[in-house]
Order: sequence, then C-alpha cells, then structure tokens
Amino acid sequence: MLKRITILTLLALAVCLSPMAQTLKRYEYWLDSEYGASTVKNNTAEDISFYISLSSLEEGPHFLNFRAVNSNGDYGIWNRYIFYIPEKETPSTTI
Repeated sequence: MLKRITILTLLALAVCLSPMAQTLKRYEYWLDSEYGASTVKNNTAEDISFYISLSSLEEGPHFLNFRAVNSNGDYGIWNRYIFYIPEKETPSTTI
C-alpha cells in the first residue's frame, strides 16, 4: 500500500510541476556595446540560429552578446563571445 501511495504522490507532483517548466519565449543579441541596436526575436523553437553581417565592422576584436528570456519573463545568463576581424586587404591604387 505504501508503494502505491508513493507512486501516486510522485505522479501528482509531476503533474503539478510540469506547468512550471521553463520554455524559451524570446532572445536578443547585439554586437560590442551597442545594446541600443540590439535585435529581439520571439521564438519557441529549441534550436536558435541567426546570421549577422560583419561587413560594416572595422578590423580588431569585437563581441557578440546574447541572452534569452523564458516564458516567466526571467532573463537567462548573459553570454558574451569574442571574435576578431582580421586586417582587410586594400587593393593597390598605383597603376
């Protein structure tokens, strides 16, 4: 009898806690310290992919900043990734 009560209690607890599971609501990303130019995307998919044009960035180190928001409106950990734009080749202007 005790085993049956324990199993029923665990099942009831699992049903009660399942609505509390966190799901992705949206995410945002920005380059360097330009938070004012951040891009916010609503998303419910488990996998996230996006493309950023780097053509306007000058040579040197840069940062990609990223954070997600769950269905409760809580922000996740702020992630910052460093990357480097190498020197751009300039064509010779002499003829």
